[in-house]
Amino acid sequence: MIEELKQLFCLQKIDDTLFDIEKLKKEIPEKSVHIDAEIRKREKDFLNIEKELNDTIKKRRRLEGNLDTENEKLKRYQKQLFEVKTNKEYTAMLSEIENAKAKISELEEEILILFDKTDHLVKEVEVLRKKLEDEKQKLLKEKEFLSEKMKSLAQDLLIKKDERTRLIVGMKPELLKNYERIRKGRNGSAVVQIKKGFCSGCFTSLPAQFIHDLKKRDKIYTCEQCGRILVWDERNE
Repeated sequence: MIEELKQLFCLQKIDDTLFDIEKLKKEIPEKSVHIDAEIRKREKDFLNIEKELNDTIKKRRRLEGNLDTENEKLKRYQKQLFEVKTNKEYTAMLSEIENAKAKISELEEEILILFDKTDHLVKEVEVLRKKLEDEKQKLLKEKEFLSEKMKSLAQDLLIKKDERTRLIVGMKPELLKNYERIRKGRNGSAVVQIKKGFCSGCFTSLPAQFIHDLKKRDKIYTCEQCGRILVWDERNE
């Protein structure tokens, strides 16, 4: 009976490992997809800031062109001021000159603001460019690690499946059938240890006499609460 309990416990450990491997095989591709999405998001954030910088520079240059135009108009108006014949024309020309000066002042103020914004964005773009490159390298290394992990999992899976096949060949059919039945009904967990007087499957407290009898290993004991096969954890001794 001791040998059968060892077989059951060993089979459960193999099945637990197989479950973990299959779970990782599903999670790793999802993590890789998440990494790709994260890289795209960070690249998009960087491109948005870079676009804002380029748009700001374009706007500033457009306003600088407008400023040149207004300065030319002002020079022309000031020259024409000395060529007018009547007071009415003189007054009108003065109004045009004042309007041009006001427009020039407004443009100069906007351009100064855009210069400050450009300087700020240039610094921000450089910082983000370095940060983006560092983060991309980190994420790509993580993706590479996951890819290698995926390859090793495929090998581990073959090894564990082979171990399982060799183990169940030496087990009694009825014992294996019972194990599979319990495992199916308990989310893959058919064999659990007793830890500190509790079933580690459902955490039910077990009577002292029950544990005393189970330690004899003269037959297979199951938890009355969850139905799992119980084995003694020798670390309790």
